[in-house]
Amino acid sequence: MVITIFKKLKTNKVLKNIGTNSLIIMGTHQNILNIIFYILNSRFEGYIEGTILLFVVFIIEFPIIYIINNYLPFIIGKKRIKSNC
Repeated sequence: MVITIFKKLKTNKVLKNIGTNSLIIMGTHQNILNIIFYILNSRFEGYIEGTILLFVVFIIEFPIIYIINNYLPFIIGKKRIKSNC
């Protein structure tokens, strides 16, 4: 049922980007959370705090994804594409 629902939805660029880069997100999100918890010296509890934390982590993740995909692709098993310039 869930698969059918998602097949009927239109393509979303943000969700597609998250799905394509899920390996990077899974490898870095816990470190980001630990840094945020260390800086703020507290844990987040509740739905509102958790949702805010989710968006903060994604905002931090996008530059990391860009750097890994463009400058360090060997980290995730990709080969760097060489330009002909």
